[in-house]
Amino acid sequence: MSVDKNALNTLAQKLLANIEAADRNPHALPTRLDSEEFIVRVQLSHERHYPQVHQLLEEARFTRTLTTQDGVQRDLPHAMFYLRTDSQVTSKAVFKTVVHILQEHAELHHLHDLNPQIMVMNAKNVYLDLDPSKRP
Repeated sequence: MSVDKNALNTLAQKLLANIEAADRNPHALPTRLDSEEFIVRVQLSHERHYPQVHQLLEEARFTRTLTTQDGVQRDLPHAMFYLRTDSQVTSKAVFKTVVHILQEHAELHHLHDLNPQIMVMNAKNVYLDLDPSKRP
């Protein structure tokens, strides 16, 4: 049985190219069957409100980073949050939670100009192209 070295070399080059291309592809989140994952965008009317809102959402277990399937922690864009929960919740329930947190904050601090724009998305099938996190 003879081995075609050129064919093997070509096959090896194709496999290597596929691996390198996969490394450049968008990142995915690890598959977790026992949890729900969401990406939330909260846009506010004024930049000055973000630090407090970030703190409130982080206290409610929302993060500004996520870990992709390759094990790398990545920063989300400004005003975006990630939530993974072990309970079976819906996007609507997460949306209502965010609305409640922001309404309480606005009422407590008499903020009439918070004007949050909120979007909640299920993150089970999301692909991302984000930089590695700069956070510790």
